[in-house]
Amino acid sequence: MVHLARPVLHHVPAVRREAGGAQSGELRISRQAGLPAVISWRPAGGDPVDLLPPYRLDRVELRHSPRARLHGLTAGVRLVTAGWSPLFLVPPSGLPALALAAASTRRVQI
Repeated sequence: MVHLARPVLHHVPAVRREAGGAQSGELRISRQAGLPAVISWRPAGGDPVDLLPPYRLDRVELRHSPRARLHGLTAGVRLVTAGWSPLFLVPPSGLPALALAAASTRRVQI
């Protein structure tokens, strides 16, 4: 009997920052065995946006503002994708999942 591995789904609460304001939601990371991860942005009350690989984390920094601490979103991450590079505030506990997802899409040249 063959069992197919189910995709692993990881939810990272996030706030997308932009010049005109902010939008709350979550980053969803799905992974199937042997395949690169897929990240999508799910804004609260909005349509989901699939982020195109490859992914790269750029400018990871910790935020010390009282508002960021209130919501537990104290890590600022620029998620560079194909054609878009939004800035997200995420909990520090979500950084490893994002880093692994980004690393899974890197191509190694031999």
